[in-house]
Amino acid sequence: MRSNLQSGYALALLLWMITGMSLMVTAVIHFARDDIGLSELRINEAKSRALARGLGYLVSRDMALREFESSRRGIENEQGGSPDNRADGGDGIAEKESVGPFEYRFESVLGAVFIRPASAFVSLNNASEEELFTTLVALGQAEPGDAIGMMQGIIDYRNQVSPVTREMTDFRGYRFKEELLTTVGMTRSVYDRVKDFVHVYRTMGLNSSVAPPELASIFTGERGGAGSTRAVNNGGNSELSTKASVPLGAGPVSFDAIYERRLVARNPEVDVKAITVELAFDNGFRSRYLVWMSGSGGAVLRAERLSPAQREAT
Repeated sequence: MRSNLQSGYALALLLWMITGMSLMVTAVIHFARDDIGLSELRINEAKSRALARGLGYLVSRDMALREFESSRRGIENEQGGSPDNRADGGDGIAEKESVGPFEYRFESVLGAVFIRPASAFVSLNNASEEELFTTLVALGQAEPGDAIGMMQGIIDYRNQVSPVTREMTDFRGYRFKEELLTTVGMTRSVYDRVKDFVHVYRTMGLNSSVAPPELASIFTGERGGAGSTRAVNNGGNSELSTKASVPLGAGPVSFDAIYERRLVARNPEVDVKAITVELAFDNGFRSRYLVWMSGSGGAVLRAERLSPAQREAT
């Protein structure tokens, strides 16, 4: 009887050990899968960043080649006695301020690229009060009263000058968009909503006709048609002063206004390009990057991943 009882205990202990080992193996497999999934995510993110920068160079090269071919065809047509009356050599590229999307395939990754000028986004360093206010309210979802304080904080930050401190004498305003978080009145929630639509490069004003859909919808909607916010500075009615923007022909003419306009026109930042890269991996991973390229396309100024909430935007 005792032998049967001991055998039962031994069998029960053996089953318990087998069950425990099974649970342990299951847990190890579960955590291993999590680690593998996390590793795969990190690898895909690293690939995405490298591919986004590479596609920035690649599409800049391809656009330069297309423009060269268009110019060459135009010259050949003129020499052959059949000049093309189109200023862009018949291709239409020169007249377009935004082009794309272009598709590139790299083994298991499909990339879609869209090119826009820097003027398609809001410049933190010389956008008008109206552009800043509208962006903060419509995209940032800030209350109008709070938006006015944030707008004034942005203008005060970029215009600060100290005659005592040498470093502040050459202060050029925002160097990185993250500096918005240190601006008086700015909140993290508003920053997270507007950060994908602002930059630190100086432009001649926001051109809503080539802006991303989110920006184009709020600015063209106010004006009843596509176009640039420059039209507002040239006679539009606004409750906000546009004195913070670069004068483009409206208001009293002064030496300071003419000088500032010429400085901006000669600034290489005017030709900065914003290249949106959408990457689709065969394993289902998706990512979107905004790559800022120099006007010549020879240098990546900044590559930033767009917020997940904006991934479906075109």
